[in-house]
Amino acid sequence: MPGDWAGRHLLLCNRSAVLLQLGRKEAALADARAAVAAAPAGHHTSHVRLIDCLFACGQLEEARGALGAAEAADPGFRGVPEYRAIAQALGVKPAGRAAGR
Repeated sequence: MPGDWAGRHLLLCNRSAVLLQLGRKEAALADARAAVAAAPAGHHTSHVRLIDCLFACGQLEEARGALGAAEAADPGFRGVPEYRAIAQALGVKPAGRAAGR
């Protein structure tokens, strides 16, 4: 898979979801990390997938850190449908919604 391909983050994000469903958590986590690294600003699904994989692997502190990083990178992340469920699962008080959301 070429590193410069514009849709690489989508492939990695989707493959991560499939691997997670198959129980291949570590492989899913590797793809999710790569998806976040390759994703353009505003591709929230990559961040959601990374947090899901970290949670599934029992890496809760790192999942909380990934949530904070997603919020810092784009305050609009707080507006994604999964945000409140993620924050609740991680025991984090949900931040206010981004302006205009």
